[in-house]
Amino acid sequence: MPDCSSEKTLLQDVKFCQGKKSLPGTKKRVYIADIRDVVSFPQKPNRDAAGFTLDKVPVLVGNFVLAQSKFFAAVDIINNNGKIAVEGQGTFGSKTFKCTYTGNAPGTEEEVTGLIAELLNAEIVAVVPTRSGKFRVIGSNDFPAEANLSQDTGQSPTDTNQTVLEIVADDELPAPFFVGTLPLSDGILDCATGVVTSATDLTALSASPASCSIAKNATQQITLTATPSTHNETITWSSSNTTIATVDATGKITGKAAGTTTIIGQSDRTHKVVSVAVTVTGE
Repeated sequence: MPDCSSEKTLLQDVKFCQGKKSLPGTKKRVYIADIRDVVSFPQKPNRDAAGFTLDKVPVLVGNFVLAQSKFFAAVDIINNNGKIAVEGQGTFGSKTFKCTYTGNAPGTEEEVTGLIAELLNAEIVAVVPTRSGKFRVIGSNDFPAEANLSQDTGQSPTDTNQTVLEIVADDELPAPFFVGTLPLSDGILDCATGVVTSATDLTALSASPASCSIAKNATQQITLTATPSTHNETITWSSSNTTIATVDATGKITGKAAGTTTIIGQSDRTHKVVSVAVTVTGE
């Protein structure tokens, strides 16, 4: 028999307080990106993390990073015409969830018709705001979403004239929740709060020192100068050779072994790049 003692179980009581509201449906918008434009995806949570509880199981960790000048397209939906449905599928031991978002966009004019023409054979990811204020994701890098699309112009003046977007994806999680940020055409959407802040792009990025020499196990903090200082981009740091030196999320370098490497910082939206040449000396 296999030893399953290391498999963590998270079952706990799930209670509903009297007077608490759980609003049905989704809000009047859905955000869609083409998988080809997504550089990196948020990840499934780490079940082995300290303090991990049942409510964290369906919540993704991290952000979507899109290619330069790309963003999630916002598509308006008719009020009371959007929903998410989730159902289990497959056989025991390898079951997944089928996650479906259905929303009806108003009209059948050129712009919305062009949208469904672009989505018809595309692999996509959709982020859906629910009426409860939470955001949920349909599609991932492992399981891209596909769109089933239709239009109905109606016949009489009282008939419906709309475009139906059905976005479907398999997933290991049931339409996981997302609390990170989304790049939009007009700013950055914070999915933890629902607030959009105006996008302020970097125009210049520099680092001090431009080069440095440190001993093994010693550290050196990189200081960034960004223009404008009000930018809202994220800088990601990396080392070209982590056996020589590593760098953390704040730009602090740690020497690991004698040799040379380059520390690189890159902004997430405009892809401004700065580099620091590092020499690590022996003990």
